[in-house]
Order: sequence, then structure tokens, then C-alpha cells
Amino acid sequence: MGFPYYAHNSVKLCGFLFLLMLAAVFPAAAQEIDGELVLRSYLHTFPEKAAMVDNSGGDWFIKLGNDVYYWAGGRLLPPSLLGEKDSWAPHDFSAYPAEIPTPAEYSREDIERIRRESSAEARLAQDNRHYGFFMALYGAATEREAEGLLKGIRFLGRQIRVNNAIAASLERIDSNINRLAAADSALKNFLDSIGSAQCYAWREIRLKRQMSYHSWGMALDILPKVQGSRAIYWLWEQNRNDAWMMIPAEQRWQPHQAFIRAFENEGFVWGGKWELYDNMHFEFRPELHEMNRLLAAQNSPAPGARAAVGQDLHHLAPVW
Repeated sequence: MGFPYYAHNSVKLCGFLFLLMLAAVFPAAAQEIDGELVLRSYLHTFPEKAAMVDNSGGDWFIKLGNDVYYWAGGRLLPPSLLGEKDSWAPHDFSAYPAEIPTPAEYSREDIERIRRESSAEARLAQDNRHYGFFMALYGAATEREAEGLLKGIRFLGRQIRVNNAIAASLERIDSNINRLAAADSALKNFLDSIGSAQCYAWREIRLKRQMSYHSWGMALDILPKVQGSRAIYWLWEQNRNDAWMMIPAEQRWQPHQAFIRAFENEGFVWGGKWELYDNMHFEFRPELHEMNRLLAAQNSPAPGARAAVGQDLHHLAPVW
């Protein structure tokens, strides 16, 4: 029996909020990412929002309109809050992995870490994080503001509301997927198996200000008509299977690879590549793809490659 979206919406979103805050540890991104690289990734992929990245007294900052946010040990804070940075928990920034994790390769330590980090105790212990930067970036600090940014589009034959900034990207994805499906019966069968597509849903954990990308209309959940016995979301599996993290990828519900690539080509990431897997979930995170590019340039021995870290990249930029 499948899982209707709204029957599990509150459970799924609460779990996703923790997933977002924890930012799932990516085996493919073990290298620590510094503040300059993170901020330049946002500058390159959100050029209509981010005006500049610079360094002041050893502290990197990014300017969004008239607002300035400083990198403070993983936090993104306005100048007025730098003196109390320890009262805010850092965000976790990781590059987007190229492949789905392979549970068979997890060590005993990996399994225990994943189990510990996904426990109810860990979820309840999550500290407050400051979301001013993200609210400024996506243009909404309240539900009313978020709803003012929405646009209705046809996607996968359904009417959905999305942030206007990603509407054109989703329309291109829809066009490309349907074009490919005309010549690929497996992809067409996958499209026919989709039960729902949902995007905007304002959610904020009371007193925590832990935001979901769904709250800004920047994420989608794609669910099948029938889930059967396949795992799709780590939190649902955790409730019934203590070894949920060891379920191999082939036993999880997965979108067709061409479907995933169509999203990735437009700057989205797929939750199936996270250790805390969320195979229904896609969210617009072009800065994570850009982090991959900048890390590759940073680590490349080729002459001049390091200079690429400071170069603008506009091909994944949203239209605001």
C-alpha cells in the first residue's frame, strides 16, 4: 500500500527538518569546506541576490542586497549577532555526492554514528540555528511572504505551487522528461507510476525556527501510487526496522535515473544520495553543485585551476 502525501506530511516534514539541520553526513564529501568556498558558491549561483563576497579582518562575509552576513564557524550571521555566535548552532555545509551511498560498505562505526545521529534524542537536542541569511536569500521570513512568491505551474500533469524563482527550471525539467519518455518506455512507466507531486508547505518548528525548503517552495516530494515493500524515507523505515540504514539502494523506491539527472541538471539535489535517505525528495540547491566545482578546482594540480574558485558561474542561477 502506498503512502498518501498528506497522511504522512507532518511526520515526513518533521523528519526532513532534522535531516536538513543535520545535513546528513556525506561519505563523498569528507573534506571540510571553508567559509570562502561556501559563500562564493552562493555568490555564483544566486547572482541576482548576492552582490559580493569579501574578507574583513580575516572574516569572510556575503552581501545580500543591503544586508551583510558573516561566516562564523559554519554560522551565517549579521554583524549585530557576531558577538553571540555561540548561542547559535552552526549549519552543516557539504558538497553534493556523485553516487548513492553503498550500505554494504559501511563500517560498524559508520552504522553506530548514523544510528546515534538519527536517534530521537539527537533530534530533540537540535539547537537553534539562525535563518536570516536563508530568509533573505529566498525572500520570505513569514508564511504570508512565502505565499506571495508562489507561482502555479503544470508539472507531471499536475498543478503545483512553487517559488517563482524555480518555476522556469521545473517547466524545463517537465518538458525534458516528457520528451525523453516518448522514446524510453521505462521512463514512461515510471512517470505513469507517480501518485503525487507536492512542493510548497509552510513549516516552522515552534521556538526552533528550523525551516524546511518546502516552506519557501524550493523543494518537491514525488511519491509513487504504490510503494509496496520498498523503502523510501529513512524515518518511516526507522519506525519499523532497526537496520533501516543498511537497506541496499536496489531495495529502495527510486525515480528513474533520467528523472534524477533532469533535476540535477537544473541545480536540484536528490535526497536518495544522503545517508539519511529521502528518495521522494528534490530540492533546489545549486550552491551544492557549485561547491563540487570549486572543490575540484581547488584540489586540481592544473595551472590556474585555483583561480576558478573566484570565477562567477551563472548557468544554474534562478530567475528572481
